[in-house]
Amino acid sequence: MQTILGANGTIASELSKHLPQYTDKIRQVSRNPKKANASDELFSADLLNYQQVEKAVAGSEVTYLLAGLKYDIKVWQEQWPKVMKHTIDAYKKTQ
Repeated sequence: MQTILGANGTIASELSKHLPQYTDKIRQVSRNPKKANASDELFSADLLNYQQVEKAVAGSEVTYLLAGLKYDIKVWQEQWPKVMKHTIDAYKKTQ
């Protein structure tokens, strides 16, 4: 399983086009995920919620953090450290 946190964004969409060359198990994760490939698994999660991130990355061999935030320095200063910590901690716990 390869998981994309921040599915539907420009970079995530481009990555999604190429992943089927390497795996047939792709999990698209965002608040409102959409399939990029017919076999994609969809998982709705808020990356600011640790429990949701933990469930989203469970069983993943590879996790890509491609989430974006509102272009506002205050939002990035407040939210990006939380998103990073949740992603790293969840991945470590589920491996």
